[in-house]
Amino acid sequence: MDTLAEAHRGWVNFEPSVDPDDLSRTPGGGFFGIFSGRGPEVALATWTPPTESRRGRVEPAMIGLQHGAGRRIRSVLADAGHSVPEGWRVTQDYVRKGLVIALPAGVAHADVLAWLLGAARATSPVPIGPMWRASVYDG
Repeated sequence: MDTLAEAHRGWVNFEPSVDPDDLSRTPGGGFFGIFSGRGPEVALATWTPPTESRRGRVEPAMIGLQHGAGRRIRSVLADAGHSVPEGWRVTQDYVRKGLVIALPAGVAHADVLAWLLGAARATSPVPIGPMWRASVYDG
């Protein structure tokens, strides 16, 4: 994350480990799941570093969470004791598209990652295991 932040490019996707048997037990899956008001069964968390626009303006780092909570999740997170931290600006909170947050400058990557993975756990309709896969895109 530090390297991508210094380069002002790329992104990282974080995918949790789940037991395949738990996926088959969740309601709303299958073919007709595409018509539901839910996001994906397994959360996908994303972090992007600050980027520099063509005009030289630095855009903030962003985090995103596609989730299967079935509704806007800001209130779900608050009810779970995992509210969006003060100063973090929610730019999108849609059921199908997910949650997107612009981060203030200077937030430690470890703090961002801890909050993001905790949010994925708090909103997951399936139990999340202890392992996560990080896919780093140096775009």
